[in-house]
Amino acid sequence: MSNATKKPTKTTNKETLCWTCKFCTGATLQNPDPNAKTPYYTCPWATQHKPVAGWTAIKTDLKIAPKQTITSYIVESCPYYVPDLEAQITAMSHEEIAKRLEISNRFVRSHQKLSRQVLYVYTKQYVKESRKQYAKTGIKKLDAATRYEMKKHIVEQILLSTQEELLDEAEAKAESSDDMRYNREMSQIEPDCQEMLRKLEWAYKNKSKSKEATASVR
Repeated sequence: MSNATKKPTKTTNKETLCWTCKFCTGATLQNPDPNAKTPYYTCPWATQHKPVAGWTAIKTDLKIAPKQTITSYIVESCPYYVPDLEAQITAMSHEEIAKRLEISNRFVRSHQKLSRQVLYVYTKQYVKESRKQYAKTGIKKLDAATRYEMKKHIVEQILLSTQEELLDEAEAKAESSDDMRYNREMSQIEPDCQEMLRKLEWAYKNKSKSKEATASVR
């Protein structure tokens, strides 16, 4: 299988597919081919810096020092690509995260860590629940009420876990500067979670009212 290498370019706004692939960390994954000679395999680009047979990529110059560049590629498609959910969410813009969580861009910008954490768990649960629903009803997309309850439950679990950790720390009477700093960070999660719960409820109620108003007009 040959490579499909596009015309070289020096500047591009495209992001390489590699940044959202599990192989980007040098991971060794199980070979999906049951007849393969080896049960595990690695990506030759990630581990040996060798172009992958069968990928579609744009050859480019990557600047690594003021007067030094190396040949690299902006990968568009690759037979070795294994999506990594955490990496995909990290690469998402605030607007994309806000759209998926159905809350405001402003909130996501102010609470990036929490938003990404919720989206990570929510995406995994959404895929699982939507598959179950599709098997039963043939409908792929979950309704607004189900999506809201899923996100609400995730945030409540994060809040509960945080409160339990803070209680454990208080009982242990940790006095070191590191523990105090950790406690401050943990305690900040509580108001962040409470605010997200309010935002989720507000957005859900507004969408429900808008839908009802549209239905009544018709």
